[in-house]
Amino acid sequence: MFSPEQDATPTRSHLGNALSAVVGLFLVGLIAIGLYFRFVSTNWSQGTNLHPDEYGLTNTLTQLELPASLAEYFNTRVSPISPYQKYDIDGQPAQNGPDNRMRWGQWPITLIRATGELTGITDYDELRLMGRRMSALADSIALLFIFLIGRRLYGTKVGLLAAALSSLAVMQIQQSHFMTVDNFGVMFTSISMYAAVGIAQAQTIYRPPGAGPEAVPSDTGYQIHRRAWRWHALFGVAFGMALASRVNLLPLGGMLLIASFLAIADLRLRSQEDLLRIAWSVAALMAFSLIAAGLTFRAVQPMSFRAETGDTTILTITPNSDWVESMIVARNESNGNGGGPPSEQWANRPAIIFPLVNMVFWGMGLPLGIAAWSGFAWAVWRVFRPGHGWRAHALPLIWVGGYFLYMGTRWVKSIRYFLPIYPFLCLLAAWALAELWWQARHSRQAGTWVDVARPRRLLFPGLTLLAWAVVTLGTLTWANAFVKAVYLDGHTRIRASHWIYENVPKGSVISNENWDESVPLPMDGYNPFGDLYQGMTMEVRWFDDEHKKEMFLENLPLVDYIFVPSQRGIWSISRIPRTYPMTMEYYRALFDGRLGFDQVAMFTAPIQIGPLEISDVGGTIAWGRPPALPLFDGSIFGAEEAFSIYDHPPVWIFKKRADFDIDSARAILDSVDLSQVVIQTAREASR
Repeated sequence: MFSPEQDATPTRSHLGNALSAVVGLFLVGLIAIGLYFRFVSTNWSQGTNLHPDEYGLTNTLTQLELPASLAEYFNTRVSPISPYQKYDIDGQPAQNGPDNRMRWGQWPITLIRATGELTGITDYDELRLMGRRMSALADSIALLFIFLIGRRLYGTKVGLLAAALSSLAVMQIQQSHFMTVDNFGVMFTSISMYAAVGIAQAQTIYRPPGAGPEAVPSDTGYQIHRRAWRWHALFGVAFGMALASRVNLLPLGGMLLIASFLAIADLRLRSQEDLLRIAWSVAALMAFSLIAAGLTFRAVQPMSFRAETGDTTILTITPNSDWVESMIVARNESNGNGGGPPSEQWANRPAIIFPLVNMVFWGMGLPLGIAAWSGFAWAVWRVFRPGHGWRAHALPLIWVGGYFLYMGTRWVKSIRYFLPIYPFLCLLAAWALAELWWQARHSRQAGTWVDVARPRRLLFPGLTLLAWAVVTLGTLTWANAFVKAVYLDGHTRIRASHWIYENVPKGSVISNENWDESVPLPMDGYNPFGDLYQGMTMEVRWFDDEHKKEMFLENLPLVDYIFVPSQRGIWSISRIPRTYPMTMEYYRALFDGRLGFDQVAMFTAPIQIGPLEISDVGGTIAWGRPPALPLFDGSIFGAEEAFSIYDHPPVWIFKKRADFDIDSARAILDSVDLSQVVIQTAREASR
């Protein structure tokens, strides 16, 4: 099926062709299912705001417009497509932009807004849904390019298998349901890598006729082939668009150097003059590609440039100070030097281990995650063995390994930051499965096992088939269970909101937590906090001190219900226990009943595979019932907050008992010595 050799007899040849066709159809079917998973239940939030990045971006998009002219497009100080501050001709602030701290790339924003205006979709809710579909489309295009890359490196069937596995990767499916810029970055990364493979494989630098090794060195030595310019242009344009989607894709530029080295690795040099000619040729091609990348970035990310006074034109290369400031803020947050409460979740997260566990267990699922990293390890081993196709492995291995190390050692190790390497890990998994199949078939044809007992002759092919079944069907099962639990069975906050409307009396005093989305959600025609309930806020993310204690003691006698709308607050503060000892005791007393409240409802979305139920939130499992969640975050197997917080967070609802006593509540909070509190940032707590 994957062997380049032909069968010895016509009968076996026909059988092999039939089997190959069946496998091909099976893989195409998996890709179709993966595409369905991306586009199913686009309106999973049912018109409510549940993803801060998404509704922030939607709010910005509704205030942007396409410029009336190309000159206005590049004139950042007044351009209606720029989200930043507007300025007068003298460089003085004239009008606030819709988002003066925008840190996402502008190219996806421009594409979404342009599509909206062309289709007449500029309404808030409709624009968000269209943006989600465009995100899914971008990831679908990435599947096409991982197929093309796989076909060039390893053959058509490997390309199909890589696309099939990538189409079923849960992380890619989840991000396809969000209107964010991440999938656009993955798409342009895949196109860039396809160009890099083309650069590495094409005969970009060649010796024309009459310039053989025996010829006298002359002006007819090594020359640059015309197709080299096309491949380098494609890389430059795609790389520029990748940067204009996510600036943290800058390491992708290093793949141009690797591809250029691979393109000349087999050339035989006659003299030092040849070396200089090749070096100049490679330098010229790389410079051309980088210039193309720079020009593309300038064209599709105009908000990054602004003249201090006067109009900004396409020739302006002065950085926009607003954009620079946003990048500095983003860098500080990524380094743990800023970010406030959202950065607290990263305290004491082990580098490499944490993102690896998240990727293998949740972003891919165990079957695909193990296959992907096993394929990576096997390919690394093969690279160091002579004659085992190191050139085919070089680009995927260096991109996956290098980018994983780069992002896995950052302070913020968000699971979505690793999306650009997911398709390439799937490619390595596909290569490993294909290689297993080829070795099993080749060994049987070569008669290696002629003298071996039949059970042992069948062992290797049987294990190979088992590996194929476990990885493909296991990945399909995991993806299907995730989509059902998260997007088809109803959002946990929406289910909790329905329960509240049905069970909490009108006029009740209810509390939510700061730095989190409140429940109940405004839906079904209800305006919960304007018409039905009186809302209060438990400021759980304040640092522990007497002021915070008084906040608790003032709120507790007044509230009838306490809502914990996700694990965001309770699990983040538990990672910095010296700063939040009183808050942790508040949660202990709330959950065990000592505070005078009973848990009356809980909403979760465990991933179910038959009777097995798996909680990605807590990294726990149970048989025939929802898995229990730990009170505080401590398990290495629990998924990163962002994997669940937007589309399936746990929600707890507590009701005040008749025997609630404020003096008992005060005693619980007074039991913590606030003089021992140490105010720490997440980075300080980690040290």
